[in-house]
Amino acid sequence: MFEKIVEENRFKINDMMKKLPVSIGLICSDVHIMKKSIDSFLKSRSDVLEANDVLSLGNWEDMIRINSVREIENMVSIHPLKKEKYIVINGAEQLTIESLNALLKIVEEPPNFVGIIFATKNWYSLLPTIRSRLLKIELKVPDMQDVIDTLKIKEFSREEIWKILFLAKIDLSIIEMLEPGEVENLVIKEELIDENLLAQDVKVKVKRLMFFKNLFFETILGRMTKEKLMRFYERFSKILLGRTGFRILVELLKVFIVCLRDLLIVTEGINPNAVYNKDFLGDMLLSKVDFDIILKFLKELVGYLKLSYGVVDPKLLFLRILAQTYLIGKRGD
Repeated sequence: MFEKIVEENRFKINDMMKKLPVSIGLICSDVHIMKKSIDSFLKSRSDVLEANDVLSLGNWEDMIRINSVREIENMVSIHPLKKEKYIVINGAEQLTIESLNALLKIVEEPPNFVGIIFATKNWYSLLPTIRSRLLKIELKVPDMQDVIDTLKIKEFSREEIWKILFLAKIDLSIIEMLEPGEVENLVIKEELIDENLLAQDVKVKVKRLMFFKNLFFETILGRMTKEKLMRFYERFSKILLGRTGFRILVELLKVFIVCLRDLLIVTEGINPNAVYNKDFLGDMLLSKVDFDIILKFLKELVGYLKLSYGVVDPKLLFLRILAQTYLIGKRGD
């Protein structure tokens, strides 16, 4: 299903990389598509590129520090084995300010055989001084209707499709991991995990997504006490101080957005088959939450998602989201 989109993205990258030196900014909402598109481009350059002439930095989660920039400096100081060299910075939003500043000189005056790719989910997380020196490319991702049609062709049941789509909002690679009959309670079998993705990490992510979903509905349907919510905040806020804090906060925001979308669908009397969280459909049908309040909160969450990477304190934003969710739940009583 992804082949056509990856091919389109490769052509876009090729077009920008026709003449070196050049530095580009790749923007894509899904890491899986980003990786596939970059790999496809690099493979297409095999006639002028050796494997040792590609330097890939970053893992999309940990901060990229100044030592990594030193690797880039060493890489570009030596001529390629063939004709070209490429630097790929995965998750460029994870570059520290110190690293970004150190990269400026390399981006401004790269050797004539170097192409630099800043791969990011958030264009505005990069310093303006870096952005102004990059050619910007927005990569395409699959339309959700195409995903649904593909899953139907593969004979997934309707219930399986909704479960997969819920996870695909976070990571599209999950679509390629599963076959009909292997989706049960959102548990992903270890042997289906891509070799670059630790099974334990995926299982932890799925468990966390389900926890966020339950937290949302328990709170917004008025079942969560203030004391219990604060205990949860005190425990969870410690995680947000760690290096993965923003990533986990973004996961929570995305889950809450999907849940609010479901509430809007039910509140407006739209076909319940359009709801992702069918296991909470009965609760949503009994909900008394006001349409205007849901819509306002949904817009705020989307705004928070745009600001989430490195711009705001994740602990404060997390507390505000929980407080708003709790207040909306109390209004619905």
